[in-house]
Amino acid sequence: MNNPKKRKAAETKNIKQKTNNSKVTNSETITINQENPKLNTKWTNSDKKILLEGLKKYGSENIEAISKMLPNITFEDIEWKIAEYSEMAEYLYEHKLINNWISCGLFESGDSLVPEALLFIHLFEKHPSPSETEGFDFRAIYSFLYRSCLEPVSYFDLSPKDRDLLCILLSRLEHKIWPKQQKDIWEYVGNTYNKRYIKKVYPGKKFPGQLL
Repeated sequence: MNNPKKRKAAETKNIKQKTNNSKVTNSETITINQENPKLNTKWTNSDKKILLEGLKKYGSENIEAISKMLPNITFEDIEWKIAEYSEMAEYLYEHKLINNWISCGLFESGDSLVPEALLFIHLFEKHPSPSETEGFDFRAIYSFLYRSCLEPVSYFDLSPKDRDLLCILLSRLEHKIWPKQQKDIWEYVGNTYNKRYIKKVYPGKKFPGQLL
């Protein structure tokens, strides 16, 4: 199976199937959430943040290590949540949110959709290994882009080869976005420049020695 999307779908299906096999003991079609109350665990925002930290640190395969970070969440619940995130990543990938973001030009700094898309691509996309791409680490580049949406980052976090590649791609992105935003940018620059030479005059204010 060489298709990354098919492999990803198969992996998600396998995770769910393993959980089904461990919980469903009869031939009736039932949902695991209805059969086992353990899988009704409510995830808090704090739990989700810890899970994402665990995914970044250990990857999506080492669930045993992640479960130690979440002692209040069952192993099965963690499997299901990772499968859910994997499906979300598949959806984001299929709908090409990154390409849509590039086309629109700008996005609000408080928007979490783009950082989440970059994070899911970093975590779940089947990136080729650096040995297959002449030393380029695409997973590291997506991780860098994700972090850059949240905080200032240094280009030196990347290897020299990855830095050069990212600079080339950003340059192409700039040329792609610039024509769409050129008019607005020039108007903003022009208005800002003109305001520098506007002096406020307050009528009626007299100074010593001023003639009437």
